[in-house]
Amino acid sequence: MNWQNCHHMILSHPSWVRGLKFFDFWKKPKENLYVAPFAGAWIERLSCLSSERPFYYRYIFPYSSQRQIMAPDVFFDRYIADDFARVFVPKRFKSLCRQFLIRQNRQGRLPEIFDAIGTYSYDWPKVHKNEEFDVVTHDDKGYIFYEAKFRQTPITDAMIETEIRQVRQTGMDCYRYGFFSRAGYEVTPRPDVILYTLDDLFENC
Repeated sequence: MNWQNCHHMILSHPSWVRGLKFFDFWKKPKENLYVAPFAGAWIERLSCLSSERPFYYRYIFPYSSQRQIMAPDVFFDRYIADDFARVFVPKRFKSLCRQFLIRQNRQGRLPEIFDAIGTYSYDWPKVHKNEEFDVVTHDDKGYIFYEAKFRQTPITDAMIETEIRQVRQTGMDCYRYGFFSRAGYEVTPRPDVILYTLDDLFENC
């Protein structure tokens, strides 16, 4: 299956698109899994509509007339490529990280089993500041805040310090901090920080 055929299948059969697993590299195909370098995404044929619906209504449905008269590669480059990489994939990456943590928790692979998972946001009108943290878990020791970064550059010590400072400003009882990074890390290991890479997500799925 080549790149052009993959484009054609996606644009012709939106029910083949799954918006949950995104990776920036090739992996070996699994059963019923079609793998191609389509914006770094895994493409899986599904029998249900729930997971591909955001993709379809964001990129296919609004431009259905243009899709009928344009070559798949041109259509992709004009209406999908940029937003897909900057907006769609990062949002789904956060969802993937959350699902990874839930799966690890259910299988008893985490040092502390959490009893709640969600997001955390705050609004501080006095200083005109608001923030949202991607994933927060609670266990017997307190809270762990996780940030998912689907960036092209590694996470650095300075970035980690900035995130930790923002968490501390909320006053939450957070005893550890976690990060998911598409591009890896350039950091000094520390006991209060958990670091996950794309390889971790794949190897433990």
